[in-house]
Amino acid sequence: MKRGHQKLDDVNHKCKNPVFLGTGDFVSIANNDSLHAREVIHIGDMAAHKMRWLCKTFNVNSLQEHQHMMSDDRYGVVNE
Repeated sequence: MKRGHQKLDDVNHKCKNPVFLGTGDFVSIANNDSLHAREVIHIGDMAAHKMRWLCKTFNVNSLQEHQHMMSDDRYGVVNE
């Protein structure tokens, strides 16, 4: 018997609508009002894939407690 989260995952996969972005396309999503994820379907250029960076966003009430992790020269960017 499937557990609750497994049932929800099944429903989400049945209802998903993929969006394929091309060069210059822009998508804006209300982050707190939607379910979203990334699913890799095809990697056309493995060398380019290994060089790309990922922009990950987080919602916080205040940057102050996270300031020690931020880049000095770019506002709101985490310094790895």
